[in-house]
Amino acid sequence: MAMLDLNVFQEQYLDIKLFDGSVINLPKPTQKTILKLTKFEEDLKKNEKDSEKMLASFSDFIVFILNTNKEGIKFQNDWVEENLSFTMCKAILEGYMSFANELTSDPN
Repeated sequence: MAMLDLNVFQEQYLDIKLFDGSVINLPKPTQKTILKLTKFEEDLKKNEKDSEKMLASFSDFIVFILNTNKEGIKFQNDWVEENLSFTMCKAILEGYMSFANELTSDPN
């Protein structure tokens, strides 16, 4: 009898090193995260002429991603806006999406 072991999928994390040298581990995206990403993309299209709303949506999504960390550290929008440049946020998003794409293309 064959068995599909879902535990092999739970062990995959994207590590992000913070300014203080600590590392947070982001798990692979869940269905909830994919739905948030879809909403984020819709918000960007809807607010493409309002840069303030676009940046707020972007910050919200970055906070959401960071708050999925397995360490349980909670990030706030204020912290992201005050400590992370747009380039850093973009790097987090791109790294996370690349991580997600690698996982979905992995046949195992």
